[in-house]
Amino acid sequence: METVVFDFYKYAQTKLCAEDQLYVWARQFKTANISRVKVNNLSQPEYERLIEYLEVGITCQFNPVRFEIYLPLHQALTNAQRRADHYAVEKKQYIDTIVKCDTTLIQGDDIPAQLAEIIRKITELQGQCTSKKMHAQLRANSNYQALKKERVWLELYQFSPENLVKKRDMAAEYLYHLESREQLLVSRMKALEVKCEEILKISSHYKTPSAVALMPLRPGPPGPGTSDLPNQTIQVEWQDLYFGDGSFLVKYRGIALNSCLLPESRRFLNAIKVHYKFRNAPLLQLLINGRTILRVINKEVILFYVKFLTDSCSRLEIDSDIRPRSISRFARYNKSYYQTHLPNLFQSRCLHYLCQLTAADSFIIPTPELVITTNGTTSIDDSFLFPIKSHQRYFIAWESTEESKATYLFQASANGLLSTLQLIYDYLVGPTVNKRETLIFSPVLQRQLGFVTRVKHTSFTDWKAEVHICCSVRTRVPHTTV
Repeated sequence: METVVFDFYKYAQTKLCAEDQLYVWARQFKTANISRVKVNNLSQPEYERLIEYLEVGITCQFNPVRFEIYLPLHQALTNAQRRADHYAVEKKQYIDTIVKCDTTLIQGDDIPAQLAEIIRKITELQGQCTSKKMHAQLRANSNYQALKKERVWLELYQFSPENLVKKRDMAAEYLYHLESREQLLVSRMKALEVKCEEILKISSHYKTPSAVALMPLRPGPPGPGTSDLPNQTIQVEWQDLYFGDGSFLVKYRGIALNSCLLPESRRFLNAIKVHYKFRNAPLLQLLINGRTILRVINKEVILFYVKFLTDSCSRLEIDSDIRPRSISRFARYNKSYYQTHLPNLFQSRCLHYLCQLTAADSFIIPTPELVITTNGTTSIDDSFLFPIKSHQRYFIAWESTEESKATYLFQASANGLLSTLQLIYDYLVGPTVNKRETLIFSPVLQRQLGFVTRVKHTSFTDWKAEVHICCSVRTRVPHTTV
């Protein structure tokens, strides 16, 4: 494999960084064994990852807490820029196709003469080649290749001019859709840039970027001012939790505790966490000894939110290997589960009532509603899918914790319940812009998802009566007005 030379001393000089400080930070990079006294030979992927790690570390002033949040956003922005560059190349190809079609169509009656001249030149070039190496010589001849392409265009017009017009129209249509995707991507890039700037403004508890401050993710003895912490149970706010790959880090009273193993944790979740409010979420409870986390007391809670946030990663342009999953993994999330581990989630009267309507053995699906507006801003709202049995069929209530949002009702047969739930779930966590309005104005989508109607929140009594009536009938005409 081709290697790339990395000189630690020269890199530190280029970045105007203290060599000792940079070396302490580089030691935490696990992929490659970096030496400060000799030239390092790295593979191209190792080199690229190392440079990204060091440059983001410098940008974050070697603050590991800030680094854990900033890196996924930086990676998402880099990937978005690559897609933007790819879109630019595609746009040029479509524009060239349109121009070529227009030019060929304008030429009109001159095409037969031009075609005859091009065929003459092609034959002449072929005659100049030796018979044994003719194909290789012609492949290497740029003039010959250009003449071949020109011949294809002219023959297309001569034998089927309507196909040339069709080709031009298709290219124009593809260009329109490509420009629409590009505009959405640019809006997302601007939102990511704003978030990156906000993170870099966050005040740091690590005032001096020394060797001690740079190593909080590694287990070690308690730092200054923490040795007198007794064994105790603490509660940690969700904004003070930072996910790593296979572990997580928390701050307690401004002090970074030693990292705690959690195999389900992934670093990219930090980039998703900034979009989410953790409404009515219980605080994380930890048993600690000094700076060491002995045990996560409510581990089911952190696992619940890891799953919840993970389902939004690919839709927020986060670089991860996660793919959409089956709702069957929520099978144990029944009423008893929520009452035991997340008793405050269903505080509103509407959520509580829908939970009562759900059978004890049915699972209630936590659904991260990915809200994408037309200007590209994104957020994640808590919502749930409640399967409600009625006669020989099921009604599915989609209810958000945002009380201003209406309740949406769907229906499914007993045999088709799981497949309908999966379709609804995939749509709600998907990339559709303004998905509530899209559903209301699309009869085709309504039929696909089994949409029945929506019930607005006026008064609880009126809302409850309408939900009860809707879930007691067998069929309804799809609701198509706002």
